[in-house]
Amino acid sequence: MSVLVTPAYGIDKLDKGTGVEDLRKMFPDAKTDPLNFCMFSTSGTHGSYTTIEEIEEALDKDGPQTLTVLVVQPRTVRMLYGDIWVTADDIEFLKALRASSKSSVLDWYEE
Repeated sequence: MSVLVTPAYGIDKLDKGTGVEDLRKMFPDAKTDPLNFCMFSTSGTHGSYTTIEEIEEALDKDGPQTLTVLVVQPRTVRMLYGDIWVTADDIEFLKALRASSKSSVLDWYEE
């Protein structure tokens, strides 16, 4: 018999180079729910307050930029955090993910 044991909680760092790819795997359609959502520009000890819009403006003149993200999974008490590289191809996905996350969190509090 095989038993899969997962930790009761976890805090993991996203890889800077594959962070957006990891977000796309977790949220393939940029759709979140109250138990799996993403926050941006959270700063703290792992990043900055730089917004998606500020990165979008800087991409043309400065190339790829980093964005601070925090994925929250309350049911499993898991968080993933980090500063991730963002390119122009990622902007629309990240904006959609942010909008969906905001809606998911607000829905959670309205239940």
